[in-house]
Amino acid sequence: MAKLSEMNNKTLVSGAVLALLAFGVGGYVFSGHSETEAAQGASQQAQAMPVNVMVAAPEPVQIWKEFSGRMVAVDYAEIRPQVSGTISEIKFQDGQDVQAGDVLLVIDPSPYEAAVAQAEAELAAAENEAAHAQRELKRSKGLIEKKAISQSLYDSRENAARVAQAS
Repeated sequence: MAKLSEMNNKTLVSGAVLALLAFGVGGYVFSGHSETEAAQGASQQAQAMPVNVMVAAPEPVQIWKEFSGRMVAVDYAEIRPQVSGTISEIKFQDGQDVQAGDVLLVIDPSPYEAAVAQAEAELAAAENEAAHAQRELKRSKGLIEKKAISQSLYDSRENAARVAQAS
């Protein structure tokens, strides 16, 4: 048993020596390799690099700046006509400054002119009808006094005169 223990001790000692030797060789190789790289780096730094030299002098420079974006007006106005119709003329450009009271749109006046002409014709017809009804009533007054017409005919002419006057 003593032999076995001696053998184990020898094995342990020889294993430790081999491990120290391996670490020593590794350290030597590693340190030698690092020194070689450092020496090569120093020699590269020692070499001169070619450079271009210019004299600094003022020169005109045009500065360009490009931006992407979207512009939105601070104020805007929605333009709507007060009457319906076909727009015949636009008197402003997009983005143009306008003042209160400026004419912006011209609407085709022909439908409105036709409506005015028709209303004037209807007014003239109503005035003529009222005048005719007044003349008939005046004649009927003379005839009712002479009992030449019936009371109901006189009443209908009087009513027609009032209706014509009202319209």
